[in-house]
Amino acid sequence: MGINWSVPRCTDDEILTLFKDHVGLVGIDRTRFSRLFCEQLVHIDHSQELCLFAVTDILQELEKLKPEGQHVKNPGQFKHLPLRGLMHIHFGPGHFIHTNLMNEQKRPDNQNRVEKAIENAQNLDDAIKLFAHEMTFGSYKRRADRNGLTGEWIIYAKYDKRNYYLSLASHDETDQVIYDRMVERCEDRFREVLITATTRLGS
Repeated sequence: MGINWSVPRCTDDEILTLFKDHVGLVGIDRTRFSRLFCEQLVHIDHSQELCLFAVTDILQELEKLKPEGQHVKNPGQFKHLPLRGLMHIHFGPGHFIHTNLMNEQKRPDNQNRVEKAIENAQNLDDAIKLFAHEMTFGSYKRRADRNGLTGEWIIYAKYDKRNYYLSLASHDETDQVIYDRMVERCEDRFREVLITATTRLGS
């Protein structure tokens, strides 16, 4: 279950304090963050539902303020209305570890991988250790190496050759819910960015 990103509104002072105090936001141009996006960051910081660095590390990479690390997945573009034309990139908070491991176990070749991992075990204890490793660390590493980890979304628009950050969102939400929340809670200039990005590909 993803986080509910319809977060409470907050004050200007709370946003200013977050950008002043959080090291992960140093050097980032706040004028390209929608009000909704800022309020979602404040909510993360206050609620501690996840580590804010899970978001800011990706932002730092997207803004080329730090060397590229290992994205959960590479940036992509939504293909279907109403979000078509907007960009998204995953970030992987810790509560998605279970989801990623379970998704990996469902792969058709999973049983063969497990059998291969334990075939050279010398005894039962070794087999148990190899099995446990394969089902956890091994599975997670393979999924990461395929760029297949899942997580929550950072949604942004490419506009005037720069990134404009509109919202955080969950896989559990429908595209329409995400779009409607952005229209409702982004200020006018970000609504313009949103509408431009989602209509320039045509209907």
